[in-house]
Amino acid sequence: MNLEAEVRNEYLISPEVKRLWAVQMDILAKFDEICKKHDIPYFVEGGTLLGAARHKGYIPWDDDIDVQMLAEDYEKFCKYAKDELKDPY
Repeated sequence: MNLEAEVRNEYLISPEVKRLWAVQMDILAKFDEICKKHDIPYFVEGGTLLGAARHKGYIPWDDDIDVQMLAEDYEKFCKYAKDELKDPY
């Protein structure tokens, strides 16, 4: 990943924001790994979904990842996450 500052859609994206995005993508990958392993459905929504469709990634001014799941799936995820999320997660 290029961590140099750049302008996208007339918005300056700093190296710090790019590092934040990289950490968030790593967390999302781990989250996805656990969900797939235990057959837990989830979906992206909000700015994450819009960014994926419209910007092929993050919306330049966005700084989070939006995921949703049903309450019972969240409880299931929490049960498995206790054992599977180790440092640094």
